[in-house]
Amino acid sequence: MAKRMTLMLIAVAVVFGGIFGFKAFMNAQMQKYFASAPMPPSTVSTAKAESMRWAAERKGVGTVVADQSVALSAEVSGRVTRIGFRSGDVVEAGTVLLELDPALDQAELRSLQTQLRLASEDYERIAALYKQQRVSKAERDAALSQRDALSAQAAAREAALAKKTILAPFAGRLGIRQVSLGQVVQPGDAIVHLASLEPLHVDFTLPAQDLAGLSLDMPAQMRTDTLEAPLQGRLTAMESVIDETTRNIRLRATLDEAPAALRAGSFAEVRLTLPGEAEYIVVPRTAVSYQPYGNTVFVVQPPAEEGGMPTAQQRFIKTGSARGDFVAVLEGLSLGEEVITSGQLKVRNGSTLSIDNSNAPAASLNPTPANS
Repeated sequence: MAKRMTLMLIAVAVVFGGIFGFKAFMNAQMQKYFASAPMPPSTVSTAKAESMRWAAERKGVGTVVADQSVALSAEVSGRVTRIGFRSGDVVEAGTVLLELDPALDQAELRSLQTQLRLASEDYERIAALYKQQRVSKAERDAALSQRDALSAQAAAREAALAKKTILAPFAGRLGIRQVSLGQVVQPGDAIVHLASLEPLHVDFTLPAQDLAGLSLDMPAQMRTDTLEAPLQGRLTAMESVIDETTRNIRLRATLDEAPAALRAGSFAEVRLTLPGEAEYIVVPRTAVSYQPYGNTVFVVQPPAEEGGMPTAQQRFIKTGSARGDFVAVLEGLSLGEEVITSGQLKVRNGSTLSIDNSNAPAASLNPTPANS
């Protein structure tokens, strides 16, 4: 009985051993086959590097600013008795915006004016007596000093009273009102923001090395985040010094016309067009892979032998300015070389390629979205 059981166990072990051995053999053969099997070619679209003549440009980003802008605030304390504007109003220079209670200042001014009249009369009398040599020069000088001191005090009180009325210092558009009737304001308390309507400027920065070729009054094109159409203008000012931290220089472009919908504080991109043109080697933007360690393209290499397939070679390039769907290549690529424009994600250095340009979109200097 024991012998029969032993034989059965041996038979089972042989059967299962054969099965597992056969499985292991098949797996090893499959791995060997896949390891030696060639990778299927990657289907890509391509374009050739071509030559274009472009005007040199400088690009920067900045902020729309008003020619004049101020946050109006009270210079003296007082209770608000009149508000002469509404939020968002367009006002002229000199418009009365706010009045503070003038009663106390007016009373003090009347008191000082009364004292001034009395001091002036006293001085006239004493001056007449001095001419008759009936009073001393010291008495006349004391009367004169008293009159002048009261005159100065009255002038100071008149100036303080004038500050109770807040006027628009220039024409422009008001912001949102920050005070209410009956509110007691203190010096420095915000009342409303006032910004002039025209002209509008865009303040932006450029690296110091981009200054070559820039000149005042050169054309500038600006795009903002609030308007679709580009705006035209001119370069009107350059900062006198370069920022020591960033090595950038601050510039200002002025719009030829300020649209009503444009507000100070909007983001803007500025493009300056330099005189003259230069020849560039260009490729579609989609061909360039922008990486922290450098920009690259995949260049199509011809088949190594007749009947073979082209391969991909990754190459580092130095890019320049861009126009529409194209980007200039300053170094790393020659005129006429073919680069991959789509399908790069499945391509590695040395990958075989199957080129299909039947559905590849054509690159354009002035691309227009399909839904525009």
